[in-house]
Amino acid sequence: MACATEHYFALDYAMRHCSWLPQDRFGYQGWQAGWKDVFNRLTVLPDPVGDWLWQKFPFVPSVLRCGLERIRRDVDTDKHLAALKMALLTHYLCDTMSVSHTWLDFFGDETDFEFDERHAAIKHFHDPVENRVPELLASFTPAPPELVVSHEAQSAAADGVVPNGDGTSLRCVPDYERCFFAAYQECLKTAYAIGKVIFQEYFASLSRVGPQPSTQALTPPLEPLDELQRRGLENSCRAVCALWEFGVRDGGEGLPFDERYVLRWTLKPLLDWSADDLRGPAFQKEVIAGFQRVQGWAAGDIFRAHDRCSPQALEELALWQRQRDEWRAADMAGLLPPRPKKLIPAHWRP
Repeated sequence: MACATEHYFALDYAMRHCSWLPQDRFGYQGWQAGWKDVFNRLTVLPDPVGDWLWQKFPFVPSVLRCGLERIRRDVDTDKHLAALKMALLTHYLCDTMSVSHTWLDFFGDETDFEFDERHAAIKHFHDPVENRVPELLASFTPAPPELVVSHEAQSAAADGVVPNGDGTSLRCVPDYERCFFAAYQECLKTAYAIGKVIFQEYFASLSRVGPQPSTQALTPPLEPLDELQRRGLENSCRAVCALWEFGVRDGGEGLPFDERYVLRWTLKPLLDWSADDLRGPAFQKEVIAGFQRVQGWAAGDIFRAHDRCSPQALEELALWQRQRDEWRAADMAGLLPPRPKKLIPAHWRP
């Protein structure tokens, strides 16, 4: 699965550059080992559980803050346990920074896409872009972490300028001399700046090959997105690296936190598990099914099949949607458009 590959790759980058891990990295086998490696399994565990609300804004910052505050207690006494928990937490940050996801916010929310039993419109847009990631990673090596971000680079990202990395424009990178929150803010700006250009280039490519308007769901040539996605991958790697290097030490201080957003976070109990439990029982099918029973939905039902969701789950969705609308109107004002008034079909165009 392409989403998993992207998570593995960002985790690998962070663990290779993390100063507090021992040389053997507790036996970590690298991103290409995939599901065979316990750290890789932990970093994609949220997806088979399907705790989607906590993988998206506005819940994500509270999830990161909650996780980092607990993991900070472990890093000086049990680095192995801290690393296992950090692998899990990495998923939530990586989903936030992935340009394969940020570009979709320029359509609307996941609840704004048409769906029937044969086809989900969001998959029509998401999957072809995301599925290019393994091919891109086959010939891509991100540079080691840089320590300083210039004022000019911050301004470029804020203005939506996507850097080339070849001397013709500036690249926004985390400022590791400050704290995780500073790196998080700058990487997030970059992720949405790139996501905006991906959105524009996707539909520019579509307009060159398909008539407009059309009721046919077409996928355009995606090669124009390749360099944009590579820059997005590098940005995600740097954000995750900052999470590992500084988040465990400062506990994510500065990140917005709302206790309501993590009260029912499905995988929060794993922050209190032992290393042995995280290495084994967490991946058992019956344990995953148990998590789903507690959260009140499985798969994508929370967005598409409310009759299969528990009343508590629907209350959580209502809270998420209200707060997400506020996030879109306030924090993302001037960048993201308002949510569409009609559901988005697979043949939709701006």
